[in-house]
Amino acid sequence: NYFFKKSFKSMIDNNFRFHFRLDTRRALKGGKFPIQLFLYSKIEKKDIRVILKANNLEVEPISVPDEFESVWGRDNNLEFKIKNIKNYKLREFLLERENKIHFILKNSHISSLKQFKDVFQVENQIKETDIIKFLFNKTIDYNKERRYSYSNSYKNTITKIKEYIGKDRLKFYDIDVKWLQNFEKFVINSDISKSSLGFYLKNIRAVFNEAIEKKIIPKEIYPFGKKRYVISGVSKKKNLLSLDELTKLKNFKTNNAFKQRAKDFFFFSFYSNGMTVKDIAFLQNDQFRKDTIITKDSNGNQVKIEREYFEFYKKNKSSRVKKIRTNITKEMSQIMDKHQNLNEGLQHFVFDIIKSFDSLNQYKDYKNFNRILNKQLKSLAIDLGINPKISINWARHSMAAQIIESGVPSSVLSNYFGHSSVSVTEGYLNSINVDFEDQIQKAKNI
Repeated sequence: NYFFKKSFKSMIDNNFRFHFRLDTRRALKGGKFPIQLFLYSKIEKKDIRVILKANNLEVEPISVPDEFESVWGRDNNLEFKIKNIKNYKLREFLLERENKIHFILKNSHISSLKQFKDVFQVENQIKETDIIKFLFNKTIDYNKERRYSYSNSYKNTITKIKEYIGKDRLKFYDIDVKWLQNFEKFVINSDISKSSLGFYLKNIRAVFNEAIEKKIIPKEIYPFGKKRYVISGVSKKKNLLSLDELTKLKNFKTNNAFKQRAKDFFFFSFYSNGMTVKDIAFLQNDQFRKDTIITKDSNGNQVKIEREYFEFYKKNKSSRVKKIRTNITKEMSQIMDKHQNLNEGLQHFVFDIIKSFDSLNQYKDYKNFNRILNKQLKSLAIDLGINPKISINWARHSMAAQIIESGVPSSVLSNYFGHSSVSVTEGYLNSINVDFEDQIQKAKNI
């Protein structure tokens, strides 16, 4: 019987032995036969047989005997020739299944045929498992949401992966702990910063999680986490300026308009509790509010204080929205007046950073501004003799350090900076802006 004779060499993996067979007992419509996975357990002394299936229509795991022998025969691998595209696709399909089965048996701690079947059941229906396509789809999604920085991050991840593997396709099953370790070495040797490496790895991890959630790949092949690969590319150390360095920068006088502009926006970020360049660039006049609070003066008498503030929302990678409220100081008002947007039709933006009407060009405006800003800050730092690695992000870290130094509890600080959910943040607003207002204001008075 051909079904029993033509099975070719079995692959042995720990307790299991498996191979593919052509099930010639009953022909399908069109005269071809289905291809079957045969898996035998030495411990259980029994086997399971699973008919291979595919959903993507690029390949059907069916064949006639001669074609199956030439496509999959282990004895004549070197003699394989591409007769047609379907012939090639079938071989590619079977090689991929073989790799996946080896991977599952090696990394999933499978000890029984039932365990294997539960994991393989998801895999039996072949789906798109090219991680590069997943990454590319994320760039499309973020572009639609006009979140261009995230989109570019995924594009850069794709570029670096292609440089590493030297081809355009990469299966989830090809990525394990060793692959990630070697990829890390490759990126570092390419003179890429550890920060960028961290973004690449987090993007890879994100699409792994998405593919598992959609049941496209089994969770057993997940290469990240404890006792697997731990992302360590991004340093936890926050760069910041000391109080002395902040004072030097604040008091520095310059006739260079570009350097002065960089200094102004650094301190706007500082006074606004660390607003990012993006949030500053897209700040609009309709985000401003006024309110009145009742507090006590130094003599214990109740007084009313009118405050002007603005609110903005931040969305992280998981699309969770955080509402952040920032009181406007005298210094912030002066910077807003100095750099107001006078471009016709764009006056709804507070600052003269955005000069375009198209959303993609607006993104380019802000990125260009961010680049020039950091360049001028580094030049300022050299003039002052302070750390030349300074960037606009240091304003946020420096403000946080000063607030903690002033005695504001870290739990309050996390909410003040929008580190928690919207509901929690709103619940803390009054205590932050009243109970700790004096301390926070003192921290800003450098």
